[in-house]
Amino acid sequence: MLGVYLLFAVVGLGLLAFSLGDDADASSHDVGGSSGHGASGHGDAAHSHPGDLVLGFFRPRNMIFFAAAFGTTGAIFTWLGRAALSTGVLALLMGAGAMAVSHALFRWLRNTESAVEVVGDAALEGSTGRVAIDVEPGARGRVVCNVGGREVSVLARLAPGTAGTLGAGSEVVVIRMVDGEAEVAPFGSTE
Repeated sequence: MLGVYLLFAVVGLGLLAFSLGDDADASSHDVGGSSGHGASGHGDAAHSHPGDLVLGFFRPRNMIFFAAAFGTTGAIFTWLGRAALSTGVLALLMGAGAMAVSHALFRWLRNTESAVEVVGDAALEGSTGRVAIDVEPGARGRVVCNVGGREVSVLARLAPGTAGTLGAGSEVVVIRMVDGEAEVAPFGSTE
């Protein structure tokens, strides 16, 4: 039985370690000061059908947590020389508990502000904002725009034909988005 526990532990812990290194979003857009990670349609959304809620419990993410907790608990208790029945029951309880906690935590995260979607380039074009880091000719800066009631921080450069430096606090308008960077001009300019 130790082999089964070790298999579950290695696979579960290995997949957990692998998932920690996953950078699913390399966007330069920063929504509300968060890292930009958000709802990608793969989370545990609020479901209208009870069957969806039950099936959501068996997502691969939750199964990975089950495998890691089940295998680790079983391997440790077997190595300590505990009875096979109590080891199996404890391993199942720990696996189910880890699975339930993972499911509940990710459902909660999905329904909080941390799950907002990354703002697209089209939503930023034409929006106004303030310069957070000076935008100079030939150098990038950073602007903070208010889009849909949320503050969005984005890399910025001067729009073609814009002369001078836009200092921190200056009000700007996003003329267009190019490769994830805003081309900005002073608000009220004729562009």
